[in-house]
Amino acid sequence: MFSEHKSIISSIIRNALAEKRRIEILHDNHEEQKIPDEFMKEAGVYIRIIKDGKCVEESGSVYIVMPFIKALTSALEHITYAKDVMVELNIITEIQPLISEVQIDEHGLVIEYGPYNAIALPHEFEGSVEEKLNALCRKAKIHEDAWKENAAKKFIFSCETMEFTF
Repeated sequence: MFSEHKSIISSIIRNALAEKRRIEILHDNHEEQKIPDEFMKEAGVYIRIIKDGKCVEESGSVYIVMPFIKALTSALEHITYAKDVMVELNIITEIQPLISEVQIDEHGLVIEYGPYNAIALPHEFEGSVEEKLNALCRKAKIHEDAWKENAAKKFIFSCETMEFTF
């Protein structure tokens, strides 16, 4: 859905990284700005900045609470690395409670445990379902078995991933 507009998305990200400031392109009349209608649909955006093969920065939210273009510019606002990086853009179009651990292989995962939380993109962790959930708990800085407790909230999400090199 969004991949057909990859060149527009690339320009937005390039400008944000070059200027190191938030791009104010969201106006009431988005057609005037040549923003595709799809960009006005609600979506979550989660960005990972990869430098020298390592993730050095993450920004955004998997929660779907605002139009894609606003979520994208909001996530870019917090990025500090701007040169010689690979930008991994994850566009989240659906999020729902985790009902069965079997779903994890093809979806991203969110765990919330009190004030702690962590996000795992579909391609981020390998291994069994239990290994993935344990790794996510470590990422959230909670004990590995926390996902088994009733207090742990687990969600899965679907996303479209694009990569850009700047």
